[in-house]
Amino acid sequence: MKKLLLLPFLVVSLNSFAGWEMLFCDSVDDRGNCTAKSESFILSGKEVSINAVLKNTEGIHTTKVYFEVYSVNPTTFTEDLVASEELRTETNATVAIQSIKLSKKGSYVIKVRDSYKDYITSRELSVE
Repeated sequence: MKKLLLLPFLVVSLNSFAGWEMLFCDSVDDRGNCTAKSESFILSGKEVSINAVLKNTEGIHTTKVYFEVYSVNPTTFTEDLVASEELRTETNATVAIQSIKLSKKGSYVIKVRDSYKDYITSRELSVE
């Protein structure tokens, strides 16, 4: 009986994450297309500026998007929150773009949450 109750929950959960894509790039054009897509960036000064582009062709469906930046310890894989950026969005928009500035070399994971702080998606990047 427990297996039957779990199945509808799994179907709803999988659908809520469908269609999301996050890219990192140097710059973004007026249509939300990335220029110089990458998952690795070079720190050549005090900080590197990265554009995180969140896309969903079915719409973002939230009035706010939170981009949480975590540094990842390469030995223990523990995550430490280093920044959180709030971006106001239109519910019918299909693209959200947030500039993220990083000042230390290392591995990072960017987690995206909606206005209720529910998880949307995440992606890793590195700064060398």
